Parts: sequence; C-alpha cells; structure tokens
Amino acid sequence: SPPALIRSNAIRVNGNLYVFGGYACTTVSQLDPVLNSVWSFTYSSSKWSVVQTNMPIVNMNYPVLLPSTGTVIFYDY
Repeated sequence: SPPALIRSNAIRVNGNLYVFGGYACTTVSQLDPVLNSVWSFTYSSSKWSVVQTNMPIVNMNYPVLLPSTGTVIFYDY
C-alpha cells in the first residue's frame, strides 16, 4: 500500500481508486516527494498495487477522466 501521504490526489474509475502525487510523511519534520507515484486500489479484492508509468516528476494536482477512452490525465496548473 502507499505510504502516508499529504497533498496527494485521487480519482475513482470504475472499480479502482487511483492515488497519485503528494509527499510521503516519513517523519513529522520531513516530507519526501513522491510526485510521480501512482497507486491503484481495487475495491473487489481490497488490494493496492503500484501503477508503472513513465511520468515525469511534476506536481500533479488535477485528474481528468476521459470516459469515452477510459483515459485518466494528470496535470498541474
């Protein structure tokens, strides 16, 4: 499962929840960026998995789902 995160974002697509970006809370005073990490939670199996991507390290603040193609786009402002 993903580490404890702050400033991450999520989107639900069909039976999966995708969590991406943010900072890992390794200690109270230290935040480690994990800005290009994407995790998937499958509701039917209650399991987490890492989604392999070639995404650059960017601050992905907004998910957009394109239902006609099943594509999720992550972008920053």
